[in-house]
Amino acid sequence: MRVTVTGGARFICSRIVGKLLEKGHEVVIVDREMPCGIDKSKVLFRIGDFRNIECLRESLSGTDIVYHLAEYHEDIMLNAIGTLNVLEACRTTRPKKILYASSFHVYDGLSENMVVNEETLPNIFHTGLFGSTKIMGEVLVRDLSIKYGIEYVILRLGPAYGFTHGLKESNNAVRSFIESGLRGEPIEVMGEGRRRCQYTFVDDLADGCILALKKANETYNIISPDEVTTGEIAELLKRKYGFEVLYDATREEGPSMPYISPRKAMRELGWVTTPLEEGVHRTYLAIKEEHEHNQ
Repeated sequence: MRVTVTGGARFICSRIVGKLLEKGHEVVIVDREMPCGIDKSKVLFRIGDFRNIECLRESLSGTDIVYHLAEYHEDIMLNAIGTLNVLEACRTTRPKKILYASSFHVYDGLSENMVVNEETLPNIFHTGLFGSTKIMGEVLVRDLSIKYGIEYVILRLGPAYGFTHGLKESNNAVRSFIESGLRGEPIEVMGEGRRRCQYTFVDDLADGCILALKKANETYNIISPDEVTTGEIAELLKRKYGFEVLYDATREEGPSMPYISPRKAMRELGWVTTPLEEGVHRTYLAIKEEHEHNQ
């Protein structure tokens, strides 16, 4: 099949592109730059301006599947308008299916004492701006499906950790902590390090996105079932690699999210996740290799 990936140069997206190529799909990447670690001879790359509908129509022409993964945390309006334009292009080019990368941020603002799943209604009045654009994107995707018969899968992706050489955007708490330790600096943890998070290894996120290809008109939480605090991550790195940990009581921790259940994805997709210690160690080895290379 011909699969078009918007945002293919991003952290998670570059992994998805690699897995699509492994499965023998013809891949078109639409983004502002080519992803690192991808053989340029194996993909068709098109520079994409998500503000230009005609550009998107041309890029999506003839495609069977669209993975809309482009997102811009730094530009909320572009994030919203870009999604709207991609869907408008899908309306006329008519791919069979669109897989939309939503986010665990749609649950932002709900009580940290809750357990939520795909049926839980987000509270858009308490959700941050980024989460609000993702809720809007989900509504637009479903509307496209109802009106024009295009299948969809909504993927609420968890907070990614891991490392990709050459991608500055692959920043996350685990990476930041490891880089501090390798520079010989203490890992700085805000407050008492009690903020909880379901850190999800980047390769697991990519696997979930690929497995969802076989489904239609569904929503999945692609997020690790394991909940861990920032303090526990720091102490793990201290125990395994001898890093120093500093707790800064003057810096206030952000609130924890509710517990987000990935049970549906694990049951229906057969999705499995990497144990935290294994994922952290793989991340450590990759960062250490680049750190030594740059010295």
